[in-house]
Amino acid sequence: MTLIKRSTKGSALTFDELDGNFTHLGHDGTYHSAGVRVGGYRNGEIIEMLTGHADGRTLVGHAGSYTLQNVTAAQALTTTHTSIGLDIDYIPPTGTKTVLYESQFQVRYIDADPILHFKATWDGNDLEPSRSTFRVSAAGTHQLIYNLSVAIEVNASSVDIPKARIGAWTSAKTLSWTGRDHSSTYDGSLHTTNNWDGTGTDIFICPMLKITAIA
Repeated sequence: MTLIKRSTKGSALTFDELDGNFTHLGHDGTYHSAGVRVGGYRNGEIIEMLTGHADGRTLVGHAGSYTLQNVTAAQALTTTHTSIGLDIDYIPPTGTKTVLYESQFQVRYIDADPILHFKATWDGNDLEPSRSTFRVSAAGTHQLIYNLSVAIEVNASSVDIPKARIGAWTSAKTLSWTGRDHSSTYDGSLHTTNNWDGTGTDIFICPMLKITAIA
């Protein structure tokens, strides 16, 4: 929308024109156009936050719509890193300096002593700061909600993708969380419990992702 000025129009503004002008003004007087604040954002300001369970829902952000994966069942890990269902082809808004990529999912045992490894990737590249190993020795029937996150620096002065410091990010890049077993004798499973509401019933828990773009 174009800001309408009385001096340009040559007559008094209508109520709709006034409302339109105020709708696109920030609290500090800056003007918003097509999702971009003229004059920029304050350091550390959240530009965009997208979050949802991976049940096929669509999230709408500055750059368009993002349809999440549709996870409907438990996932038994293998000895090869595999997506855990939280992939997203993301484009950060103009002015983003950091993208925080977070995940939440259920973990449970298959073997009595599961050892599970997780990591995030950006455009197919491993992000080393995201790496995590889950292990509870002699866990037996261990199960819990697991949370992981990685902070990705955008337009970094010193680009080092494995260290989560990337250059320009102006087109869709796939963010993915992956997981694997340590070995075939340390198996674990995701997105399901082994007990619920006083019974031994397995129930499915849909995983969730969150992306925050920070100025």
